Amino acid sequence: MLKIRNYYSNAKWCIDNDFQVYVKPDYPHFRIAVRRGGISTHGKDFRIDECGFEHTSTEQLGTVKYKTADLAGSKIREVHEYLKNKYEDYNPRKPACDQGQ
Repeated sequence: MLKIRNYYSNAKWCIDNDFQVYVKPDYPHFRIAVRRGGISTHGKDFRIDECGFEHTSTEQLGTVKYKTADLAGSKIREVHEYLKNKYEDYNPRKPACDQGQ
């Protein structure tokens, strides 16, 4: 039960800190990709929000090639844990949008 709780904690940490982790086809193989800033940019390279702020993201492909998407997907938990341990003190500045209130 503790491992499941840690997994959700690590995954939530990645989302809260704007890290998107996913499996990307690199035919004929698959790799794990990490997009820093990927949550606020909706998975794109950049996005301008309703307040005019530009959010950017960068994608980093993993070096390990997997034969199937399932094999790569089974390693995502480890990537979440690695990111949390490496960037635990990372705190992206998210601009507050003044909606005229």
